[in-house]
Amino acid sequence: MINPFGRAKGSEGFQSRSEQAIDYLDRGDLLQARKIVMQELYFLAKHINNYAWVLRETDPDLRQTLLLAETAVAMKPQNSQYLHTLAEIQFKTGRQQEAITTLQKAGDIDPSHRKQLRQWKSEISGN
Repeated sequence: MINPFGRAKGSEGFQSRSEQAIDYLDRGDLLQARKIVMQELYFLAKHINNYAWVLRETDPDLRQTLLLAETAVAMKPQNSQYLHTLAEIQFKTGRQQEAITTLQKAGDIDPSHRKQLRQWKSEISGN
């Protein structure tokens, strides 16, 4: 059987997790297919956030970096670290008010972000 990736399933002796999910879907085991996808999305969100964190310092054009951070937050909206990454990139791209709002959300989840929030508010107000 050929899968959507264009090669015979198991032709390399193993299947990726996404291929396993497709197999479960093809067999009608929707619960197991969804379980695999949700597990992998958790790990994918972490990687996407980490890539955004690195790129915020290394990429002169932060548009893609912003998209990565927004994607990680969309995947795990209650993760304070992902919100913090997004806020850092928003702030760095001149979107200070959005950054304040995002960092406030992070601070509501994890109070350790509140010190930076106070610093940013002070910096914006000129105090």
